[in-house]
Amino acid sequence: MRWQGILAMMKKDWTERGKAFLTFWVALFALLFVPDEQWKLGGMAVIIVTAAFFYPYYSFTMEVSRGTMSMLLGLPIPPMYILLGKFASLYSMCLITVNIPCALLFDAHLLYLYNAEMLFIATITLACSVIYEHPLAPLLPVGAILWRFKGRPRSRSSSRMSSRRLRSR
Repeated sequence: MRWQGILAMMKKDWTERGKAFLTFWVALFALLFVPDEQWKLGGMAVIIVTAAFFYPYYSFTMEVSRGTMSMLLGLPIPPMYILLGKFASLYSMCLITVNIPCALLFDAHLLYLYNAEMLFIATITLACSVIYEHPLAPLLPVGAILWRFKGRPRSRSSSRMSSRRLRSR
């Protein structure tokens, strides 16, 4: 019975997000035909990050904000299995989005890195959505990444000058 609830949750998410999944999937396939290798790999990374943020945001956060999550919690399925169904549908979307188009690159290391990137971002985004009910909760990992790279990188000469200033004081 509980596995049926998880499968029903996956079916619901796939039917609601099928068009968006197909869009990301076709975009990744289209990038396979780009002749410049850097544009191809960079474009794939951007699409993967976008999809990794999009899937959990629309499968969990939008359900909370629309009020359909309370309807799901009213079903005779324990909330843990609803959450497991959300993670299962998220991982199935992520893995199919990345593996089929990127396998055609015939680079196992790159395929591993793209899978790790997508699953890590999607897991962190969904976990933030589950823990914190605010509609902008999925942006917390993105904000943490941007905060890490804030400001301009300092050149070696400016860091030497600042260390000399500190020594002279």
